[in-house]
Amino acid sequence: MRLLVVGKHGRDRVGEAPSDEPAATGAALRVDHERRAAAIARSFSDRRRERLTEREILSLLAARHQNRGIATQLGKSPRTVEVHKTRIMEKLECGSLADLIRMNPAADRV
Repeated sequence: MRLLVVGKHGRDRVGEAPSDEPAATGAALRVDHERRAAAIARSFSDRRRERLTEREILSLLAARHQNRGIATQLGKSPRTVEVHKTRIMEKLECGSLADLIRMNPAADRV
């Protein structure tokens, strides 16, 4: 049986399949399953981290911090803060920053 392997840089290599096909297939399926599980775990942690960043940005916006100050405090770029602010406003359906601050329960505590 011939086996096609796609290399790291898109180059193809054709070789012979291992003689123990069921074991090789099982091993390949295990590796694939482990890679998929790792990718799912990474994407979950990325989404969680993004939600935490949005919450931090929202609380700092409610505390009347400017984008540049928020970026410095969180170690992000000002453009990243702007993007998060835009997403927050879209999710909460706010037309302006003033609406966003009025809607935020944390704004009452500031």
